[in-house]
Amino acid sequence: MRADLGPMDRVDPQQVAIVLLNWNGSEDTRACVESLRRSDAAGARLVVFDNGSRPDDFERLRALEGIELLRSETNLGFAEGNNEAVRRLGGSWSTLVLLNNDTEVPATWLVPLLECLAGKAPALVSPAIRRGAPGDPEEWWFSGSRIDWWLGRPVLETDPPGSEPRRLPYVPGCCLAVHRDDWAALGGFEPAYFAYFEDTDLGLCASRRGIASWMEPRSTIHHKVSRATGEDHPFRIRLFCRNRLWFMRRFGPWWSWPTFLAIQVLLRIPYSLRYFRKPGGGARARAFLSGTAQGLFGKVVS
Repeated sequence: MRADLGPMDRVDPQQVAIVLLNWNGSEDTRACVESLRRSDAAGARLVVFDNGSRPDDFERLRALEGIELLRSETNLGFAEGNNEAVRRLGGSWSTLVLLNNDTEVPATWLVPLLECLAGKAPALVSPAIRRGAPGDPEEWWFSGSRIDWWLGRPVLETDPPGSEPRRLPYVPGCCLAVHRDDWAALGGFEPAYFAYFEDTDLGLCASRRGIASWMEPRSTIHHKVSRATGEDHPFRIRLFCRNRLWFMRRFGPWWSWPTFLAIQVLLRIPYSLRYFRKPGGGARARAFLSGTAQGLFGKVVS
């Protein structure tokens, strides 16, 4: 793609497929689709994949115009839901953009994202991402990333993103662009994670194959953050605890493990006990213990 690529009518719908995953979030999906129609993505192929939502939520999606609506009868999770959506796209695309349904985009965001992808290929490319909806106080949710091996987790940096693309260890699955051949070479997200850490895993696997991760600051979007489950939901806690340990067992360097385990026992467990005294803490405590046990003793992802 040339650096002088112009307005939205230059985006070929047969080459760019934008995939939104919906799980009981039709109102967020509607707002996202409406913002896409007002943006330089208006000519792209827009696919909404319903991931086992309630019947009433799915029915609301039927009212959306200008989309391809696909559905799974069950919730496949974020990782496999996106994988399945891509599998169902067929052959008429060369560039994939995965986009959370709880995002909204400005008038220009896709063109600079695709320009970066073309210039850095093979690559995974993400925009800089603001927290909240348009009009909320300005706060960055993602402008860079690193991995804290002592804590066994990815860290999103939130400083202003600067003016130049940044090479990173991974980019968040909230929004990423990738060429079809590179997605196929990676095999998509690791489905065993279900949700959380699948994007960090993808970035490290990509790096091993010579596919770099980049943040393009000329492209920005808004992200309403954890609208599907809520950050304190027991389901999220269980997945996050399990997947953190799976991720460490798969990628954690040997030198990080003594400190990582000490932090889990000496700091994380006492902190969690105080946290679980809050209303609803019993369910969160059971989720924490269950996820930790599965992460330590369950079969690690392939």
